[in-house]
Amino acid sequence: MRLALAIVVALCACKTKEKRAPNTASGPPAVASCDYRSEVLDGNRHSCVEIFDDNAVDQHEKWCNEMSGPRDHPTFARGKGCPPDGRHGGCLFPNGTVNWAYEGKATCIGGLEFKDAPVIMTAAPYRCGNDHLCFETMSVIDLGKTVDKKNCETMGNTFAAGSCATDQVVGQCASRDRSRDTTWLYYGPAMTLEQAQTHCEQLHGTFTPKS
Repeated sequence: MRLALAIVVALCACKTKEKRAPNTASGPPAVASCDYRSEVLDGNRHSCVEIFDDNAVDQHEKWCNEMSGPRDHPTFARGKGCPPDGRHGGCLFPNGTVNWAYEGKATCIGGLEFKDAPVIMTAAPYRCGNDHLCFETMSVIDLGKTVDKKNCETMGNTFAAGSCATDQVVGQCASRDRSRDTTWLYYGPAMTLEQAQTHCEQLHGTFTPKS
């Protein structure tokens, strides 16, 4: 039984006719940011993450502060976005978080690199699952046009746009990280309530049993 579904995101960045400042994400202003500078052997790096979800601010602040070290210098700010000057693209992630690149190249693991500014779509569900469970991701990126679909099917699962089926669900697990929000649905009789709860604990998610 597979209890993990690998998700790697890719997106084609596109232009918009909306008038806005260069290298600026469209939509509401950021609610927080993490400006990160690092002194590495192959040259200095400077990137900055913008957060747009109020419910994700605490999580990002903890992550940002934990990166601090002798050569790593993060600065977290609430109610403030990243500086607009000096950007040269960045990464867009499924939950709408944006990582801008200033010096060096932004790390796009779990996201897709863009050259100018991201165009963020309305979040929609995408699912990957089998008879045991289904992994649903709310994404501002069309995951059907990314390697997510291939990764899902390579593991013997089924990928499609839309939400997971809700028949015979014994429990569900809400999980979120800095780049995506997900829901796992566990199906009986293939999975027991205890197995579902154990898997959710491994994900550090919030488990809800279904009667």
